[in-house]
Amino acid sequence: MIYWVVVDSSCFNPPPPFTKWIADEDYRDVLNRKSKRVQERSLFAKGCLRALLFHVTGEEKWTLSQTQNGKPIATTSNGAACPYISLSHSKTMIACAISLRSPVGIDIEQHKLRRFPDLAAYAFGPTEQQYVANGEINAFYKIWTLREALSKISGKGIMSMINGKDLVTCPPDSDCWIDQEWSLYYKKILPDYSLSIATRKETDWSIKSLCAVDPTTIL
Repeated sequence: MIYWVVVDSSCFNPPPPFTKWIADEDYRDVLNRKSKRVQERSLFAKGCLRALLFHVTGEEKWTLSQTQNGKPIATTSNGAACPYISLSHSKTMIACAISLRSPVGIDIEQHKLRRFPDLAAYAFGPTEQQYVANGEINAFYKIWTLREALSKISGKGIMSMINGKDLVTCPPDSDCWIDQEWSLYYKKILPDYSLSIATRKETDWSIKSLCAVDPTTIL
């Protein structure tokens, strides 16, 4: 089961309720971020993730760290690494995911006008490029967020996103599908926001494999 939540931090009067979950170590970790706005987004995302971790596991104290490639890890007080986590933020939107079974990646992106065919030609594989050519902005952000979610599973970062190889070979209109070795989910959560979730291939993959958590129940 994958638990995920999306929160619009602008909907709350300051400070947002999930700031109560932010740990002292989180404040220290964001000091090297380039701007106060980026620091704030990162803190809100960690607070939201900690709230979701408590909702799913009942465990309140977690240490959030990263691998050398920047892949986030949640460990308990005794050092056990579980469950798998992923987080993303774009403008005021925050997205977090937790998987109890296998590595997970989540990505949320606000749509912006770009030169989509040129970007696709630079970063995507041939099949993905054709898909973008036929669908423009919505198709581009579907592929982009899926590739970003996949890169978060591997922990390889941006280079795996712009390698010019097809990672998504059959993007259907349905919410959930299996593509090669991956189980994928895509949803246009708002008119100008796309969200994708990826995990290892699960033979019983369906919308029932995902639990969208109401943010008001955890914050």
